[in-house]
Amino acid sequence: MTKMCDWKKWKKIIFSMIVIAVFVRILYIGIYGELNKEYYTSMEYDFSEFTKVPCRDVELTFVGGRDKLDSLELMFTNMAGDREYDLTLVVQKDGRIIYQTNASLTDADNWEWKKIYVNMKPEAGAEYMLSMNAEDAYGQAPMMLVVERGAEEIVRSCRAEEKIAGTVAVNFGYLQSPGYFDCAISISLWMLFIAGVYFFFAYFERLIESFRKIWECLAETVRPDVLTAVLEVLGGMIIVNSSGIEFQRPTKILIYIVSLLAVVKREGKKRYVNEMADMPIKRVFLYLLYAYAAFALTGQRIWIYPLNAKITMAGLFVFLVTVFWFVPVIDTLLYVLEMAGRNASGGGQIKKSAVYAALHRPASSAGIL
Repeated sequence: MTKMCDWKKWKKIIFSMIVIAVFVRILYIGIYGELNKEYYTSMEYDFSEFTKVPCRDVELTFVGGRDKLDSLELMFTNMAGDREYDLTLVVQKDGRIIYQTNASLTDADNWEWKKIYVNMKPEAGAEYMLSMNAEDAYGQAPMMLVVERGAEEIVRSCRAEEKIAGTVAVNFGYLQSPGYFDCAISISLWMLFIAGVYFFFAYFERLIESFRKIWECLAETVRPDVLTAVLEVLGGMIIVNSSGIEFQRPTKILIYIVSLLAVVKREGKKRYVNEMADMPIKRVFLYLLYAYAAFALTGQRIWIYPLNAKITMAGLFVFLVTVFWFVPVIDTLLYVLEMAGRNASGGGQIKKSAVYAALHRPASSAGIL
């Protein structure tokens, strides 16, 4: 009875925290119009005819637009593949520096746009001075393209304080501000999310019982340890192939190896974690640890990066899969740390405690992942 009361109390606390976070998000949308904004550039350049100038003391005067300036897109050529180039970019208004950055052009290719994030809101109609300098370790500067017709924001182009006949190819990337209808739709979706969370907590016990019955039905057909291993490897495959992260080949192999190791003697590890998390507060921190680990691996890509990322149902599904994938992984890590501590304190001998005996007990056919 006491555990049931504690769980009801924690459900109310967690639900209240979610409601407060969503309410703050709704206020942010309503007051600042902060939504997933559409990215667009000022124009499509025609490079059928062009000249080149070294990216040294290049200055552009441009006029601020109405939308938020997300990035500046620059195009370079004559960059040697075996050299590293550094770019210094400065934006001034009335002789005062309002933005400055030093960026590496290591990932920039010849004849490809290089995006430099500036994230600034220029004053509409005001003039700004953009200064650019780039060179390698030997003092050699890459070339920038000059075309007859450039972006409408550019008033004039100069190099070494001398006006250039034409316009240096620089594109302006904006984030379009959402309208009132877009804000209303987004707020409505967040309200539906709150309703969904409410019904989830209201029927949480029934959902758990339904999943338990489904698992038991599957366990009658397939061995629980085999089913657990298949689901864990499948979760690793979803993380590797659908998270949007470009994992290196060794990292992919490591994820699959961890998936298999995490399900070895799964029942014993789960018993140990259940004994360790014997209080509601401990279980809450354990669940938060699962969620934090998933966020550290894939959540930032889904929720934060890139800055104009849209939270999609597919991304949310990958995040939830990652949370469940981390359950046996973290349980294994906690058990290994416990056994390492016992081993160190016991002079190299692991004592056959109740936890150790539980790990080596035969797996039950009704195990839950």
